Amino acid sequence: MKRNKRDQDKHERLLRLISAVIVLAAALCLGIYIYQQHQNDFAEAEYAKMRQKQEKTEEPVAEASPIHDFASLQEQNADVYGWINVANTIVDYPVLQTEEDNYYLSHDMNHVETTAGAIYSNACNSKDMSDAITILYGHDMRADTMFGSLHLFDDADFFEKNETMTFETPEALYTYQIFGVYNYNDNYIPAMFDLKSTDGVQQFLDSLKSCAEEGRSITHVRKGVEVTADDKLLVLSTCIGSQSDRRFLVVGKLIHTTSYR
Repeated sequence: MKRNKRDQDKHERLLRLISAVIVLAAALCLGIYIYQQHQNDFAEAEYAKMRQKQEKTEEPVAEASPIHDFASLQEQNADVYGWINVANTIVDYPVLQTEEDNYYLSHDMNHVETTAGAIYSNACNSKDMSDAITILYGHDMRADTMFGSLHLFDDADFFEKNETMTFETPEALYTYQIFGVYNYNDNYIPAMFDLKSTDGVQQFLDSLKSCAEEGRSITHVRKGVEVTADDKLLVLSTCIGSQSDRRFLVVGKLIHTTSYR
């Protein structure tokens, strides 16, 4: 009987220990989540200040002059080489590139480690927008920041009504017509296709066509827009929250260039 009492006491102590560990682990997870949210909110507040600072209060001296002050942006971080804006979304951010691929997947513009990261391209793309296909990456954040608001294009009506995005560099403003949004596979596109060759670009375009023919949800293609391997394309790539093995692509073709130099 005594041994049973001892066993019962030991069992109760073990349960209390397990409960304490669970509570501690939950508190730790909550603390990490709150910290990460604080970091993300702080980073987004910094981007908001940056946008406000970048807004011109006077008319530009020349008709073709940069919208953004790249000199000040590059003082803050020399990796900044462009600015992406997608009409009627929250996407309005500087774009960065460094020699370490995917560095900005987990670091913001100030090199602070954060789950929100920044908008970036990898070193396989040139920074002068001369490539046939330029790919930008950004997280699908729950608050719709970074590339999260691209999922407004999940809705066919929103897609039909919104068809432009711009990419600015110190040298020019590039305007793209969004011709399709795709529930695409999770393969790394530059590894799957030779994007420096016309054949490789055509193969990528063929893969978009095949993807559209699959009939997956949130894929929409603009009717009457002709796209060839000779077009210059801008691809925005982000996650699909409910499908970890898929990517959401917003793809546009270059329709106008305003040169600053």
